[in-house]
Amino acid sequence: MKWTAYTSPGVEDEKMFSIYKEAGCDALDFGSDAMSNVSLATMSKWFTVTKIKEASHWCREYEINFSHSLIFGSPGETKDSLEETIANVHECDPTVVIAMIGVRLYPNTPLSNRLIKKGWITRKEIGLKPVFYVEESIREFIFDRLLEERQNYSNWILPGFGKKMKHPMLFERLRNKGAKGPMWKMLA
Repeated sequence: MKWTAYTSPGVEDEKMFSIYKEAGCDALDFGSDAMSNVSLATMSKWFTVTKIKEASHWCREYEINFSHSLIFGSPGETKDSLEETIANVHECDPTVVIAMIGVRLYPNTPLSNRLIKKGWITRKEIGLKPVFYVEESIREFIFDRLLEERQNYSNWILPGFGKKMKHPMLFERLRNKGAKGPMWKMLA
């Protein structure tokens, strides 16, 4: 039986990848969120770019497909940190990159509370209706830059920004036809 897991890149070591492979794991989706230590720290992540690179290495070593889910535009992100993340993605060489633009804000989280204190948003504006934050200094730049990556690399998926996910019923149709497992394996 084949299976997939969603995990953090800092949890894993070589022995775990060996166990994954032996147990039938054929894909891992890492919730990396960023590949710049500055951005990881801003998002209060406990793992580092080094751990992300190690996890990517072990996936390739054990022939396990893998994706990195990334969030671009977090508070404090700069052109330099964005470019650092992109360079590290290429070094990691994942099967798929799922690149999302903007950090979703949830009520009473440290990020939301920080943005409320800075006057970026009010507490009433954060609720069931999705609200996303994109760092102001890169708003003009980020969309075109990530679209460029998607155009140059077929393994980049930008949900909501392109042909791979254009049809609103795509996932439902794939599931109805018996598609199983992570959709990114079929879209890459």
